[in-house]
Amino acid sequence: MVYLLHFERGYKHARHYIGATSNPDEARALARGELPRVSVPLLDAVRQAGIAITVDRTWPGDYVEARRLRDLGGAARLCGCCARERRGEAGA
Repeated sequence: MVYLLHFERGYKHARHYIGATSNPDEARALARGELPRVSVPLLDAVRQAGIAITVDRTWPGDYVEARRLRDLGGAARLCGCCARERRGEAGA
């Protein structure tokens, strides 16, 4: 499973994180900071800055697909939260 995490506000250059896991519950736990054994420095820094992280989107795929999406550099185009913000919808 590939997942897209959305940051409530930007952290330096980043507003998203794309990753992959074989365990669907892992993405939500990672966003909440409940997986200390899995270290993602960016997510640690975002949490330390007090920025909320949500799992915006998941889809079938593996680490190769996650890498492909990261290399495209279009996480904001894939992000539902960002799309709602662009449209000016509440709750984004």
